[in-house]
Amino acid sequence: MLEDTHTTAVDAGLPNDSGGAITGSGACGRLQAVRSYRARLQDLIDAIEADGVTPAERTDLMRAYSRLHAAEAAEATAASDVTTARYRLEALTGGDIRASDLPPCE
Repeated sequence: MLEDTHTTAVDAGLPNDSGGAITGSGACGRLQAVRSYRARLQDLIDAIEADGVTPAERTDLMRAYSRLHAAEAAEATAASDVTTARYRLEALTGGDIRASDLPPCE
């Protein structure tokens, strides 16, 4: 069975023609999206806590913390998927492209 190496390259965050990593799709894009979501949740929590938490806000705060913990778990999974995709690409190319030489997902 042949694999689509272009999709694998995108998933692994290969450099594109302009020198940057291909982002917005695949494992690298998902990792970036989860990181952004987690940062927005943390900002929301910080804003709620900055003025003190009223009883009405306590429920919102607990929901935000629950979502933050889920986002942290999703981020760890996405980071693992990026690593797996990069080593898979290295194997598919017979080592011509080394996982350690690929740019980070930022």
